[in-house]
Amino acid sequence: MKKISLLAMCLVVSGTANALGNEAFNQVDEDQNGTISVSEAQINEALSLQFAELDVNQDGVLSAEEFANFQS
Repeated sequence: MKKISLLAMCLVVSGTANALGNEAFNQVDEDQNGTISVSEAQINEALSLQFAELDVNQDGVLSAEEFANFQS
């Protein structure tokens, strides 16, 4: 029973962290096209500095998955 409760708690925390990450992503994604461009990233100096490293597939934009690796 303890394992099930712990698992449930982890899922709730994970979902909350994911929701917070999505909210941050949506705030930076000013045009709401589902990606963050270099110009949109300039709203945050740390994000702008990490942009090239975060853009794993080097397509010039950050997806939500790539943005999830951002450390401010």
